[in-house]
Amino acid sequence: MERPNKSRFQKLDFFNLFDLWCINDKQNILIQVKSNYCPKQVVADIKAFPVPPDTTKEIWVYQTTKKNYGVWKIIPC
Repeated sequence: MERPNKSRFQKLDFFNLFDLWCINDKQNILIQVKSNYCPKQVVADIKAFPVPPDTTKEIWVYQTTKKNYGVWKIIPC
């Protein structure tokens, strides 16, 4: 008998690209979060994704290496 997957983390991306969707009355921000590295194809896919004028797209890269631990790099798209 197979058991259902009991993973704590599930892939729930918005539009299969974004991890966070920040909304207020003036703007929307779609955010993809990565650790250490963001492949060029992901950047290209996010840049190609059409959004309304009041929406911005960003990639946040969190560094987990000893040298740069805890450093965030934000890539606007």
